[in-house]
Formats: sequence, C-alpha cells, structure tokens
Amino acid sequence: MKILYAIVACTLTFSSFAAEMMPQNDFDKVRNQYEKVGSISTSGETSAADAKAELSELADAKGGNIYVLTSGNTKNKMHATADVYKKSKDVYKKSRFDISASTTERNAAA
Repeated sequence: MKILYAIVACTLTFSSFAAEMMPQNDFDKVRNQYEKVGSISTSGETSAADAKAELSELADAKGGNIYVLTSGNTKNKMHATADVYKKSKDVYKKSRFDISASTTERNAAA
C-alpha cells in the first residue's frame, strides 16, 4: 500500500507526461467517460518516481489518457500494475454537440 501512496505523491511533481495517473476514487466518478484500452505493469524500478514515469510511458504507448493503479508493492524493488483508459469517443461527440448547441442558443437569444 505504501507504493500506491508514493506513486500518487509523485503525480504532483511529474505532470509533463501525456498519460496521467488517476486515483481509483476519482476515476469511479468519471468512469463512464473512459474506455479501457489495456493493462500495463512495471517492475524492478528503485523509486516511486521511476515507476510512475515508466507506467506513464507505457500508457502513452497504448494510446491512453489516464491510468489507474490496480496493485503495487515494494520489497527491494518496486512493482506496480495499472489499467489504461482513454476518453470515450461518445464523450467527445457529446461535448462538441453541447458546445455547438449552447452557442446556437446564445446567438438566437441575442
């Protein structure tokens, strides 16, 4: 469990990666906006920051926007697994429609 907290703490310091780690409790709130694209794992890393960096790179390679840790442990080296998700195409379509509809409504009211 300590590894999960260490990796979460590193999230705040390493935000330059495209795929970001999302805590499970936050992901549960927006789960319907994402579709799973695969699973990833890392092992043999010596620090939480290295493990997070590798997970982020692996998630990027799968085309993911976020990853959610599913397990983690440390003895002398770190090991972690995560599920990778990308934004659902339906969410993008709905967002663009909502923006267009609200713009049309504002123009009609003017």
